[in-house]
Amino acid sequence: MKRIVLLIYIVTLVGYAQHSGLDLGVEVNSGISTKSTLPFWATANQYGAIPNSTYGSLNAYVGHAFKNQHKNWDFSYKGSFTGYLATDNLAFVNELYGSVRFRKLILTVGNKNDAVKWQGLSSSNGNFIKSVNARAMPGINLETNGFVTVGFWKDWFSVKANYAEYLMNDDRLVDGTHAHHKSLHFNFKTSETFSFSVGLDDWAQWGGITPNGVQQPEDFNSYLKMVFGAAGGSNANEGDQINALGNHMGNYSIQLNHLGDNFNWHFYWSHPFEDRSGRELMNWPDALYGLAFDLKKNKTFINYIVAEVTYTRNVSGSSPHYIDENGNPVAASGRDQYFKNYIYASGWSYFGKTLGTPYIITEVDENGIATGPDLSYNRFLAFNIGAKGFINKKVPYNMLLSYVHYYAWFDETFETTPTQFSGFAEVDISSLLNWPLGIELGTSFDLSNRLPNNFGGFLKIYKRLAF
Repeated sequence: MKRIVLLIYIVTLVGYAQHSGLDLGVEVNSGISTKSTLPFWATANQYGAIPNSTYGSLNAYVGHAFKNQHKNWDFSYKGSFTGYLATDNLAFVNELYGSVRFRKLILTVGNKNDAVKWQGLSSSNGNFIKSVNARAMPGINLETNGFVTVGFWKDWFSVKANYAEYLMNDDRLVDGTHAHHKSLHFNFKTSETFSFSVGLDDWAQWGGITPNGVQQPEDFNSYLKMVFGAAGGSNANEGDQINALGNHMGNYSIQLNHLGDNFNWHFYWSHPFEDRSGRELMNWPDALYGLAFDLKKNKTFINYIVAEVTYTRNVSGSSPHYIDENGNPVAASGRDQYFKNYIYASGWSYFGKTLGTPYIITEVDENGIATGPDLSYNRFLAFNIGAKGFINKKVPYNMLLSYVHYYAWFDETFETTPTQFSGFAEVDISSLLNWPLGIELGTSFDLSNRLPNNFGGFLKIYKRLAF
């Protein structure tokens, strides 16, 4: 009798799942290289899920996506978990969140990965300040459902915005650091084929306890000062009393879109700022510049191309901060230190991975605690080109190549100028094998005098189900 009841329960559950919009997946991955570490693009922009050594890993997920945009209410959720055997074995939660949509607003609680943009061919997911290089931080995020129309403007004007609070719960120099994020973007549709958007993202690290036991302000008044970029009160450190409370950084963005009959093209510009000089565009050349081309051809050898330049040499000039004759610190406009801060010394990183462009590499000490980027490699010029398509109309592939030229920090020189040429390619051979499992193969390499010359390969076996 118990077996019959159990069978009825299982059949009922499967029958429900077939109409529930449930997504399931399992992946087994492995990667090797000729050195003790992996090549640059083998670990970059992988949501922090790939270790920097030879590894074998298992990833599993279950989720439910938004299904009906026409209803006022909808929900989604996902749990994703990874465990790997590597130089340092680890098991962790990739994503664990729930989202509720009500009309044009979405509320998400938990840690959710950012969506991949530009077909995964961008060096920084199209955004200098926030890539897909690190794990998702846990928090709460209220956002619009993409760009939403406002009032009588209908299709020609729309707005996208968010307001979020996150906890940086990794091991870091300032324990319990919070991360605040708000954004506002406007989109203008001038014709059926052309539109453009402009926007601003503002991030701030705040709160937490420094290594010497000093509690950074977390009271409500200090929170409001942080949100509005005001100077801190008497309970803040001296620098935050002069400038804004917390470690602020952000991003101006512009995007142009042309939708044609034969192909679409997009231009995007992502400009970072760390302080007033950056907000006032005194470092205006520094940015991520990108072009994306959708060739709108099905299963051709090349159907999507992305080309990018990332530049950070300007940093608002060479004028340094200094101490005046009365012993007071004076903030100059130059030498912006991207993703580095003297209070939040682990920098703009999470679990040892840079949250922004992966070209700025976060250093990690012998205890596994991030110590921020090395300023010697903070100024650079990088080129990236990526493409995807089909080989013989059957085998999908994607690849990217990048070249980075580093400039020394001010008052420093390199004996040999560091350069880095890196590449990555992967193919999905599932269609050739006709197996019930998916198979992906890939390779990556570094030719560099900064990183070791290195060649690697990886294998992914996966199964994905949708009910």
